Amino acid sequence: RDREGLRSRLAARQNQLVDGVERAVGEVLGDLARERGVDVVLSADDVVLYGNPRLDLTDEVLARLRRAAEPAAPPKQ
Repeated sequence: RDREGLRSRLAARQNQLVDGVERAVGEVLGDLARERGVDVVLSADDVVLYGNPRLDLTDEVLARLRRAAEPAAPPKQ
């Protein structure tokens, strides 16, 4: 029983974390798409037979997420 409860709590926590990541990615991706005037964003699961590499937002989204996750610098004294 304890094992089932632990698994259930672990699954719930995992869902919370995944939801948070998906929300953060969605916000960054939406901001970036608006800044660049992008009309459509496809996921990696979508079939794209050809796409101009300059349209790939992946690296910029990851860079922004990394910057957002960096701890704030301590205040200068």
